[in-house]
Amino acid sequence: MGEEEVTISSDHCLRTEDVLSQLRKSGKLLTEWGRAIDGTPIISAWTGGDKQPAIVIAAGVHCTETSGVHGALNILD
Repeated sequence: MGEEEVTISSDHCLRTEDVLSQLRKSGKLLTEWGRAIDGTPIISAWTGGDKQPAIVIAAGVHCTETSGVHGALNILD
């Protein structure tokens, strides 16, 4: 997959569609694990190759706390 720059908005309000778009643009392997009660997909993005130990960064659990989502999207590069 080609390297494409992912631009993250500094807007504090994130829409699900915007986050999904940024994840798709990242070119990383995405896995949908299920759906939230409102139908929002629960997605992981794999990056970093085979480095061990693996780590998990969770973001977006509380919809009004967007800094974790911004941070997680920024480190996908």
